[in-house]
Amino acid sequence: MSKQYILIVAEGCHGCAEAKAKVKGNPNIRVADIQEDDLAADIVKSLGITAVPTVVEWDENSRKACVLDKDFNRRCAMVDVEA
Repeated sequence: MSKQYILIVAEGCHGCAEAKAKVKGNPNIRVADIQEDDLAADIVKSLGITAVPTVVEWDENSRKACVLDKDFNRRCAMVDVEA
């Protein structure tokens, strides 16, 4: 499967804990902590995400991540994963 949804969270974030509880067991949503997951950190950097929790659509084949901004406009970026 090339496309997936990633719930980006951070340790100590109350809203993130609630979001993680809501998606627990959902095989279509991967949870990724920005402090522990390089891909999540790179997506946040590439899209300029400033708040968590945030759900992004990730296409592994094209290395493209998309998110809806506060005005429900779709923003996408190619993600260059740092080694």
